[in-house]
Amino acid sequence: MSATVVVIGAGLAGLNAARILHRHNVEVKVLEAGDRVGGRVATERFHGYLLDHGFQVINPQYAELQDTGIVKDLEIQNIPKGVEVIGERSTILVGDFRQDLRFIRDSISPKSGTIREKLKFLRYLIRNSEDISFGAAMQDCGRLYSEVLEPFLTGVVLSDPSEISNRMARELIHWFLRGNPGVPRGGVARLPELLARELSIQLSTTVRKIESTRVTTTVGKIDCDAVIIATDPISASLLLGKTPPHMNSSVTYYHAIDEGEIESSYLRVRKNSPVINSVVISNSAKDYAPAGKSLVATTTLAPLQRDELNGELKLIWHRDARRWEFLKEVRIPYSLPFHGAGQDLVQESRISDRLYLAGDWRATPSQQGALLSGRKAALAVIRDLSVA
Repeated sequence: MSATVVVIGAGLAGLNAARILHRHNVEVKVLEAGDRVGGRVATERFHGYLLDHGFQVINPQYAELQDTGIVKDLEIQNIPKGVEVIGERSTILVGDFRQDLRFIRDSISPKSGTIREKLKFLRYLIRNSEDISFGAAMQDCGRLYSEVLEPFLTGVVLSDPSEISNRMARELIHWFLRGNPGVPRGGVARLPELLARELSIQLSTTVRKIESTRVTTTVGKIDCDAVIIATDPISASLLLGKTPPHMNSSVTYYHAIDEGEIESSYLRVRKNSPVINSVVISNSAKDYAPAGKSLVATTTLAPLQRDELNGELKLIWHRDARRWEFLKEVRIPYSLPFHGAGQDLVQESRISDRLYLAGDWRATPSQQGALLSGRKAALAVIRDLSVA
C-alpha cells in the first residue's frame, strides 16, 4: 500500500498501531513529545535498582501481547499468583490453587468468605456479564468481596472497584485467571523498547495542529494520508478540543532493605489502608536490586507523609520501616483512565475522515486494552485507505 500515516504518541497503543501498519508495508512516522518511547510504561535505573514508573506487571498471556511475537524476548520473571491479605488478627493467603496448592487452605477458609459467597462468585464468572457497576454485581459476594477482591482490585484499577464497570472488571479478572503476570528482565520499559524495533520514531517532537492530511509540529509540517492520535488521554483531548476523561492517580514509594529481611514474594494488601499494595519485587525479579539488597515497592492512591507511610508499612510487613533506606517517590497524576458502567469495552477508532484515536482509555485500562486499541486503529486505517 502506497500511503503515509502519522502516529502521534509512542506509548503501547501508538507503537502497536505503527508496528501493524509497518507490517502491512505502510510508511509510518511516529511522533513522540518525550525523549523516550513507552509513555506510562517506563523504568529508571537508580543506584543499581530498577524503579518502574509505578508498580506494574505484565501478563504474558494477553492476546494482543501474544500477537506481537515479543513475549519470549521479554524474559518475564513471574510473581506468585497469590495475595497476602493482612487482617487485624491474621494474614490469609489467597490465589489460584490450580497453580499452587498452598492457596487452598485460606481460599476455602471462612476468613475469605463463606462457601455460598464463593459459589456465587463462580457463577458470576461463568454467566454473561451485565452492564452495571462491579459493586452491584458483587452484592451477593459479601465477605469474599470486601476482604479479598476489593483490596486486591483497588491496586489493579487504582480506584474504588465498586464504582467501575462490571464488564471491564470481568475482562481484567478473566486475564488474571488465564495468565501469570510478572516483570521483564531489565524492567517494564523493555516492553515498549521491543515494540519500537524497526520503527521510525521521532522523539522530542510535539504536535501543535492536526489537519486532515497535514500535521504541524514543533519542528515542521508533515503531509500524510491519515493520522492516528495515540497520546495520553489528556494530550489527545487537548488536541481535539474535547473534555478529557477522568484519570486515576497513584504514587509508588521505593525502599531498599537488606536481602533476606523479608522472604515473601507475594503482593500484600490491607483492608481500609491508604496503601493499596506492597511487594518485595526483587524477591521475584533479582535484577531489580543490587547484590545483598532487596527492593520494596509500595503504592498508594495519594501522597502520604513519611510517618504515615512508615506506620502503614509496619502494619503490612511487621517491620520498622523507619530503618529502611528510602530511595524514591514516583508520582503519576494520570496513571489509569476510569472506566465506569455504560462505557463500551472497545470504542470506535475512526473519529472523522482520516483521523483515528487509540489508547487504553478507548478500551480497557490495561496493556491489553492499549495494544488492542492500537491494532484496531491500524486496521481501520488500512481498510479505509484501501477503499480510498
